[in-house]
Amino acid sequence: MIACVLLVGALQGCLTDTTKGSAMNKIIINERASCRLEVQLLQITTDLLKIRYTFGNHSAQNVYLFNRLYNKIDGKKFLTNVNNVYIDFEQNKSVISKKIFPVPMDLDVERSIVPCASLVKPGATIAETLEIQLPLVPVNPYRNLKNLAELPQKVDLWFEVGYVTLPPDGERLAVNVDTLDGLSYYFGSFPADKQMLLRAGPLPNKVPANLPK
Repeated sequence: MIACVLLVGALQGCLTDTTKGSAMNKIIINERASCRLEVQLLQITTDLLKIRYTFGNHSAQNVYLFNRLYNKIDGKKFLTNVNNVYIDFEQNKSVISKKIFPVPMDLDVERSIVPCASLVKPGATIAETLEIQLPLVPVNPYRNLKNLAELPQKVDLWFEVGYVTLPPDGERLAVNVDTLDGLSYYFGSFPADKQMLLRAGPLPNKVPANLPK
């Protein structure tokens, strides 16, 4: 069963955090090995958050970015949307992500849910602008959490992506699939703990969120 993700609009190595810009338009940058993530907060209103991220591959190998989250599969087409994201909370911070979301420890599933992937070739970048409803609520592909605090609380905001780096012949591990965002790659069953993770934050402004009770 494919659970719905939000539709609006682990390996932690040596990471480097930098920022550039000022206030609202500040770009938060994080790097791991030869990959770079830039995240920028574009707009906050009472009910909408707009952010832009850019992922760059500065390695000599192909990178497959797990950024094509889908709600379901219609025939052979994956129903993706650029604004599909996962939202999780860690203490007093929110993490918006495009990655393989780990299966909860207390949940037994037949197979994990793996997003479709975009190929980022050596020297290439990919950028997307996301619109996400506020206040934030937990979103993951396995559970629909409904026991939430009624009053929103301001939390720090981070953004995270998951990806895998493969040599040129690594493409054989994936199949080409049709999505609403064009052709993508699908790895089928891929362990969440085998993906690389790159996280940037916190963004300049706190955002309202309905936290789990």
